[in-house]
Amino acid sequence: MVENLIDGELKAQSAYSDVPLPADPGTWQVCFQDLKAGTGLAPQYASPTAHLAAPGTACPAAPGTELHPKPAAPAPAPTTAPAAAPEPDTDDTGGGANVSYNNCAAVRAAGAAPIRRGDPGYGRHLDRDGDGVACER
Repeated sequence: MVENLIDGELKAQSAYSDVPLPADPGTWQVCFQDLKAGTGLAPQYASPTAHLAAPGTACPAAPGTELHPKPAAPAPAPTTAPAAAPEPDTDDTGGGANVSYNNCAAVRAAGAAPIRRGDPGYGRHLDRDGDGVACER
């Protein structure tokens, strides 16, 4: 004779948190259950739960584990500072004309003083204070 030891109904749920239990889990295997061998019956076991896994699926190490964990978020790509724009070559003539001066005396003699960065004939060697205006005195 078999004695009914629980008052309620045996509850079934998936052993995996991301795998739904089918309407009829009759072929699924029991991985975990609330009642362990030798456990005395207590009120919390009035409706014990069995945690089930689908046929051919291994039981997880603990109930509620994900069978198909989401991939970890990719590490953010390292940010690199944009390359600085190269400084314009201030020794060129800037305007495309082939004019060059050896010194400010030559600039003044040509009537081109003061000469600004980007103007034909401007060169850094003529701009003593580096402000972009050469031979201003």
